[in-house]
Amino acid sequence: MTVELKGPSSNQFKKYITGKTIVEIKVMTGETISGHIKWSDDDAIFIETEAKTSMLIMKNAIIYLYTRCPEGIGESQCNQ
Repeated sequence: MTVELKGPSSNQFKKYITGKTIVEIKVMTGETISGHIKWSDDDAIFIETEAKTSMLIMKNAIIYLYTRCPEGIGESQCNQ
């Protein structure tokens, strides 16, 4: 039996990139990385962290990825 794991689609990644959406990514090492995605391809994403450092993360190392609403913006506005 094969289990297919699904993450954000390429269109969703494009929205994250153009909107400079802040994402939180938990990787297999247990580390959580926060920042915005600069670019992505089939295998990896390139993120600029909130500390202004850059990181290349392989998609197969990601446990979960979720968006975070920027401070000062209500949840109802953020999730539109």
